[in-house]
Amino acid sequence: MQQFISIFTTQWGSVVRWWNGLLDNIASVCFGLLIFILMTVLSRKLANWISKAFSKLFRKWPSVEQGLYVSLRDPLRGFIIMTGIFALFKLSGTSGGFDQFLNKMYGVVSIALITWALMNLTPTITKVTIKLNQKNSQSSEVAIRFVANIMKLVIVSIAVCIIISELGYNINGIITGLGLGGLTLSLAAKNAASNLFSGFEIVSDRPFDIGDYIRTPSVEGTVEDMTMRSTRIRTLDDLLIVMPNSKLMDEPITNFSAMGKRFTKTQIGLDYDTSNYCMRRIIRQIKAMLQKDDKIDNGRISIAFTGFGESSLDIQIIYFTKTTNYDEYLKVNEEVNFRIRDIVEQNGSSFAYPCRSLYVERMEEPEVPPEIRPEVVDNSSETDV
Repeated sequence: MQQFISIFTTQWGSVVRWWNGLLDNIASVCFGLLIFILMTVLSRKLANWISKAFSKLFRKWPSVEQGLYVSLRDPLRGFIIMTGIFALFKLSGTSGGFDQFLNKMYGVVSIALITWALMNLTPTITKVTIKLNQKNSQSSEVAIRFVANIMKLVIVSIAVCIIISELGYNINGIITGLGLGGLTLSLAAKNAASNLFSGFEIVSDRPFDIGDYIRTPSVEGTVEDMTMRSTRIRTLDDLLIVMPNSKLMDEPITNFSAMGKRFTKTQIGLDYDTSNYCMRRIIRQIKAMLQKDDKIDNGRISIAFTGFGESSLDIQIIYFTKTTNYDEYLKVNEEVNFRIRDIVEQNGSSFAYPCRSLYVERMEEPEVPPEIRPEVVDNSSETDV
């Protein structure tokens, strides 16, 4: 009982001292509370105004201006509200260990907000760099996006190190501790490290770029994005496939978008009633038609009578379209096929179709010996009883 009374007396004394200090600083507390309320209420407008004022410095680059405004707006609002809270506690007369803790937390949250703003700004810098690259053609879009992802990791890593140091911990000791467990971490992160280095190989080798249509034994589609771990590929049926970089580099990659021209090989079969003169004329007219088409490479045309099929006289047609876009390629092939059909019909020939003659031989029935012939009983003479 005496111990309980002693504890209650001590705690009550602390409460009384806190209350007396609060009464002594009531004016400061009210002023700090007023600042906190004003900064909280006006935080959105202040953040918008500061972000717009800063982004107007880049008025000549609209995309940069808009990106800066969006990237800085929310972190600035958080910083304004945090400053109001800090002012409230400071004006309330904090002292001792709590005051030191408050200063540390203010620094930690400020670093986190700066990191947030930089992370928001990274996509804008990436887009601007890609646009400049399209004008100068110095590096691939895949490399730019890959480096941007690396920069995000670097920014977060530096922020974490600064926060740990700000909290009073020895960063060298933490790194040493991580080094002792390096073997375990390396085994656990084996796949991640493999994908990361495969990403570097893709960036340096440049087998494809963003927007290219590629094919591997595992996947086929359009490359949409590449991160440190994987590459995102959109298939023809609009499925998104996430392919690990290490697996992608272990397979042969066919890049259709890297073609300077697109290959076309087709074969038509004419009816066997077509004469040699008519076939030569058809071949000449098809070749002339292809040579006049400005969408077809004139130096890569080959047409020849290749042989005798089961039901047709076969003509092989090989040419290259200048466009590599798949949709345009299909349109060119369609137009060429219509023209080929017109040429064949105008020359009085026709396309052969598979046919087969079937000869049926009638066989005589074999004569049955008398001894195995079935007996025929005539019951016509019988009468009913």
